[in-house]
Order: sequence, then C-alpha cells, then structure tokens
Amino acid sequence: MKSNTNWRKDLSTLNRFFKKHGFALSIFLLYPHSVVYSYQYGTLEEVTVTANKRPKSLHNTPVSVDILSKQKLSLNQIQGVSSLSDGVVPSLRIQPFSNTSSTLIMSIRGNGPTDVGQITRDGSVAVYVDGFYIGRAQSLGFNYPNLESIEVLKGPQGTLFGRNATGGAVNLISSKPNGTFSFQQKVGYGSFNNLESSSVLNLPEVNGISAQITYGYSERDGWVSNLADGEDDPNAFKKTGFSSMLRWQLAELTLDYNYRNSKVESVQNYFQLYRDDIGFIG
Repeated sequence: MKSNTNWRKDLSTLNRFFKKHGFALSIFLLYPHSVVYSYQYGTLEEVTVTANKRPKSLHNTPVSVDILSKQKLSLNQIQGVSSLSDGVVPSLRIQPFSNTSSTLIMSIRGNGPTDVGQITRDGSVAVYVDGFYIGRAQSLGFNYPNLESIEVLKGPQGTLFGRNATGGAVNLISSKPNGTFSFQQKVGYGSFNNLESSSVLNLPEVNGISAQITYGYSERDGWVSNLADGEDDPNAFKKTGFSSMLRWQLAELTLDYNYRNSKVESVQNYFQLYRDDIGFIG
C-alpha cells in the first residue's frame, strides 16, 4: 500500500511538471534537429554557368543543365568526353562506335546520330571546348587534363549553339592561367595496365601576361589478348595531349590564346563471329 501511494505521488508530480514546463520541453527537444539541419546543409553555394554564353547564376539560368565541378571531375577521374560514359550525368549516353573506340556516339534524352562513322554527317549533340566547336565524332576521344568544369545542357540549344544541338550541348571549360607559379602532377594506375598522367604548370605573370602549360598521357592494354604475331590487343589505346594558354589582362579587356595538339591511337573493338546465317564463310 505504501509503494502504491509513492507511485501516485510521483505520477502527480510528473503531471504538474509537464503542465508547467511542457512547452519549453518541446522546444528543447525540437531544437537539436534544427541545429543538425543547419550544420549539414548550411547555405547554398553560388554556382556560375556559361550556358547562355555569359557567366550567370545557375538559379537564374532557364536551361536544364548539369554541372560537373572541378572537385567532382577529380573524384570521378574525368578528363574528357569519353570519361562521361559511366552514367555520371543522367540522360547523357556515350558509347564507342562499332569499329573504333576513339569515335564516340553521343545522345541526350535519346536524341543522337544514326551513323557517326560518316564523316560528312553532323551530330545532334554539340560539343565545345573553351568555346570552340568540335565538329566530328572522331575528335571526341581526346583527354583534357586541366578541366575546370563540364556543363551538359539538355534539350534543343540551337539558338546559342548552332544547328547541331537539337539534342543538347556539352561545354568543356579549362582552367585559366592564374599568374602565380605552381606545378601539379597526377599519376594513376589501374586494371589492364591503365596508366594516367597529367601535368599542369602555371608561370608567374609578366607585364600582365599569364601562361599555363599542360600535358596529358593515357595508355591502356586491350581487354582480349590477340595471339597473332605483331598485332595489338583489341580495345587498346594511347592518348597524348598538349596545350598552352596565354591570358593578357588589361584594364577592362581580357585576351586569351589557346593552342592544343592531341593524338589518339586505338585498336578496333573486339568482335567474335558466332553464327554464319548467310553461309558467307562456310
């Protein structure tokens, strides 16, 4: 009986406590969640894009665009258009042509060319490197070791990017000379003797002129061993790329000069004949 009385006294005391401090207690319990929310998300970062041919906030750009920042490019080891084939950008599909891995078939939202092997045919996804149009699919396999960002514009972009952008456009934007001496070297090694190397050298500013020199090298063995004498393995490639950039900064004018020299050597894809329907081979 005594224990029952004590239990009722404790319950009555707890009830009076909640009536008096219930509101303050509820605010206290909710407050840590708001703190965690602020800590995790914080303020939104300002993202600037050139989808409208001029620097503009992404929030004020009326275009469906995906941005790959320099941090994301480094995290995913992206050095060119061919590195986007793993699905890092939704609705962007990239695959090699049937007879060569350096010729790429690009489509956005299902809008792509029917035969990129015909050099006289224009594509439906426009690719630009620092504002210069890459006109043929045979030139999409190059690497660019000094990329600052990649913009993927989805949907027709013919107003600003010309007639060959009915599916969309891809902008590759390189980092510009910063006028201070710095050197960056990256080396990576992976499966099938895949070797990746990139070098970026920035030179000090002289009389308002800054310079940057980059060199990239990429090599990989084929996926299938070719036992024929003197023949390379299918799907093997070797890529080299050199670029030099000059920036002349005047009072209200900036002049940029860009020179690039890239080369791709690749072996055709591997095919295996498993059925002869027309009896051609016998």
